[in-house]
Amino acid sequence: MQLAIVPWVPPARQPPRRSSATGMHFAEWMRRNTHANPQDADDDEERPLVSKRKERMNKSYWSSLFIVGMLSLLALLVFGIFAILYYRVDSALVSAENAIAPHAATILNRTLNMLESSEESMKHVHTVLEHGEMLSEVGAPQIAQSLNHTEHMLARLEKLLAHPTLQISLEDTPVGG
Repeated sequence: MQLAIVPWVPPARQPPRRSSATGMHFAEWMRRNTHANPQDADDDEERPLVSKRKERMNKSYWSSLFIVGMLSLLALLVFGIFAILYYRVDSALVSAENAIAPHAATILNRTLNMLESSEESMKHVHTVLEHGEMLSEVGAPQIAQSLNHTEHMLARLEKLLAHPTLQISLEDTPVGG
């Protein structure tokens, strides 16, 4: 299919028809509202629709172009602000990292040493608890036995204090027996 540009030729005159909406003949309405050449119109109301449309399109084109330009400038401004903020935050973080890095390494090493020391301390506490348990298992009967011996010693001491006699002998045999 091929398209071709054809010049407009007005149709031959036909008998006028009335338009019901406007009350004027269709041919008259066409003459008033459509002109092939804008110089044919004498005043502003008789200018053709095509010419008026071109003017409106031209005005809307420039206003649209202005709006698009302003929006583009606004977008560039926003992206510029974001780029500046990114650069400033990045440089602040780098300088903070450089300032903190030596101290952070020391803190990290000391923290790791504390963790190792606490691990060793927990091992020692566990060992102490195990030895304490073993001591209580072995020591409880010995404590009971020593209490029993103390009870016998107190009974003998009581007996001695009831009849205090002191016998000194150089022989192996006891005197009363």
